[in-house]
Amino acid sequence: MFKIITSALALSVVLSQSAFAQDAPATTPSNTLSSKTKIKGKILAPDKSEIIGAIVQCGNKSVATDENGNFQLFVDNLPATLKVSYLGYANKEIVVENSDLITFELEEQSKTLSEVAIQGFANSNTEARRRAESLQETPESVTSFTKDEIKAKGITDLVSFAPYVPNINFTTSQNAGTNFMIVRGIPQIRNGESPVAVVIDGVTVQDPNIMNRELYDISLIELVKGPQGALYGKNAIGGALNIITESPSNIQKYRVDMGYSTGNMYRLGLMGSGAVIQDKLFYRVSGSFKRGDGVFKNETLNMAPDFMQDFSIRGQLKYVFNDKWTATATAQYFRTQAGAVYYAHAKAGGQTYPSAFPGFPGSPIMKPNDFSGVIDSDVLGKSELKNAFTTLKIVGNLNKVRFQSVSSYSNSQIAYSGDLDFQKIAFFKQQQNNVNEIYNQEFRLMSQNPNARFTWSIGTFFQSLNKSLVLDALIINPTTSSYDKASNFGFPPNNLSATDFTNTYNTLALFGFSDFKVTEKFTVSAGLRYDYDMITQQNRLLNTKPKTNNSQLQPKLSLSYKFMPEFMLYANYGLGYRSGGFNQEKSAVYDAFYKAETSNNFELGFKTSAFKNRLIFNAAAFYIDLSNQQQYAASFGSKGLIIGNYNYDKSTSMGFEADLKFRAMKYLDILGSFGFTEAKIVTGGKTGTTDRTSFEGNYIPFVPRYTYNAGLQSTIPISKKVSLTGLVSYTSRGMIAWHDDNADFNSSYGLVDVKLGITTKTFDFGVFGNNILNQKYYTEWFAAAASGSSAGDIGWYGLPRILGANASFKF
Repeated sequence: MFKIITSALALSVVLSQSAFAQDAPATTPSNTLSSKTKIKGKILAPDKSEIIGAIVQCGNKSVATDENGNFQLFVDNLPATLKVSYLGYANKEIVVENSDLITFELEEQSKTLSEVAIQGFANSNTEARRRAESLQETPESVTSFTKDEIKAKGITDLVSFAPYVPNINFTTSQNAGTNFMIVRGIPQIRNGESPVAVVIDGVTVQDPNIMNRELYDISLIELVKGPQGALYGKNAIGGALNIITESPSNIQKYRVDMGYSTGNMYRLGLMGSGAVIQDKLFYRVSGSFKRGDGVFKNETLNMAPDFMQDFSIRGQLKYVFNDKWTATATAQYFRTQAGAVYYAHAKAGGQTYPSAFPGFPGSPIMKPNDFSGVIDSDVLGKSELKNAFTTLKIVGNLNKVRFQSVSSYSNSQIAYSGDLDFQKIAFFKQQQNNVNEIYNQEFRLMSQNPNARFTWSIGTFFQSLNKSLVLDALIINPTTSSYDKASNFGFPPNNLSATDFTNTYNTLALFGFSDFKVTEKFTVSAGLRYDYDMITQQNRLLNTKPKTNNSQLQPKLSLSYKFMPEFMLYANYGLGYRSGGFNQEKSAVYDAFYKAETSNNFELGFKTSAFKNRLIFNAAAFYIDLSNQQQYAASFGSKGLIIGNYNYDKSTSMGFEADLKFRAMKYLDILGSFGFTEAKIVTGGKTGTTDRTSFEGNYIPFVPRYTYNAGLQSTIPISKKVSLTGLVSYTSRGMIAWHDDNADFNSSYGLVDVKLGITTKTFDFGVFGNNILNQKYYTEWFAAAASGSSAGDIGWYGLPRILGANASFKF
């Protein structure tokens, strides 16, 4: 390990020295090279607030504004014509005569559409590679939405974001905090790590339980696919989800959001921002509250089992020391209380499986495409998810180097209880508690000039992660009619709990990434990250403390070639890494330790635009070779019911995806995306006493064969201050294998959503309908043998038709 770290540090020094040399002023005349003529400026919205991610372009050079709305661009000579674009605003040109600090104020697009024939789409920005740049010039498969697109599409969480991203499926089930994201054939597993890194305002959030938080006061949300370990670290094996919140600013502004929808769901959102000390200290406070009775019915309890209440608040303080240094502190807290474990099962009187116990009826059969199942458990499931999250981000300029320090702390707690037999009979009950505590520290150095021929970043990262899991099984006491620990009745013997342990991960990492422009058209990007994980477990049931170490190099290489300004071809290779961990114990299904998962990823794609940006079409094909792919299963150990993870020795995933935007008419956009994935088990291997060689050639569970979305979107200005908006979209998910034996598949299904609204400078109002055709579908399904329930096959229903209205006031 010492040799690797020493080599990495030496490489970092070489990179930094090369970068300093690259950034050094050239000795050629000032009218020949960009290093002599630097233009600095700021991009503002009409309300004087800074715009993050606006694209500033001069000839073949471009740059995106930073988190303060600032930019710097090196040009060949002066005067120079700069073009500024940002989605939702009219493109603007200005001739710069000197290098003095300049300020652009953009005009909202709705005020200018009547003055032109048909405008193309504004250049979208992305921070997929940890810096702001044009999406069309980034050699990655990225889906990115700004705050205007977020509002137009009604994105409030990851469930509503995922339909617009090809080869992505995101669902929830069981309880608040149980989420499943599948990316290009790589699934998320219960009590394991997500296949994507989640990054909020530059801070990695290593907790999949809090992924589906309420998205409010958001400036940008995007997902970049393919392994991103070189840039984001471990567990970015399938990609990275990047969320940027709105920043504090000088401008005093406030907003109130309200909404109401099916299930007596109402919500309230508040935001306030401004200066505590003008030009020095800024604040931003935002919060949301929503509460609903639910939309399903428990037939036994005669009430909705899917009730929910969510409260969230976030506060930010930003201090500007001078024109080179800033510090931003953020604190956030949210609490979700919701129903839990309301799985549906077949109605009584139908077909049953053969009984395993003489004298007892067999469990009922309900196939994945049978939507007649009932929710009738005798226990009202309840769950609670709480999270406290704090960060401190310090950014500064050290001559020609940009320095960044990010410190963060997160503590999340999940507790749920509910039925374990899922029926109206009083028999089994379950309860589970999870606690995740995470501390992160990252230091990063970056080159200052984004237009230099060679740009770079290097850094180091430390993380301490504690993950506790406690699972109890309870059984009805026939004497008191109350639920007692199952151990009191011999299930399991000699202990009060089936699962009780804490896994601790201490991670050290070094990383570097660089871009080298071989020519004006050809760019080579390369990155390398080394992660060293020290993993220990405190097993409170077995009274053991096993420990192990994992280490992994994660290289990344990207080649891109711009055949013309509107067409770029790129090829990527990357190695992905998802850390392993300890199960409660060895069982028939899995071993005491599940291995780290790695992947070799190959991607070929292109990005193109035409007709003055009225048409944007991006596509990519990929092949992924996975080793030790992780999966989840329930089993029985020495103490009773346990849950854990196991590995396939080898598996593969291949497919393609495409995104389309076409401005067909002045006020009509055609939107579409399509993704196809074929993910299969190559070598099943053996874990515990289970031999999975019979599953070789089968589809990997939970992965949709295809995803697609098609939509029509329109914004019609009826005056300089008022616009009408509309969106109709159709989303489809293909066949899914629910288990690795491939005995049960769902059928494809499609959902239709509609949104209509009116927007003014100070007031927005809209109505929406999600799943307006009331399509029935399952987001999760278990065969009887997998669930271990006397209820037989069980499924988790997706949401039915939801109708509602939203209003927003800005002042």
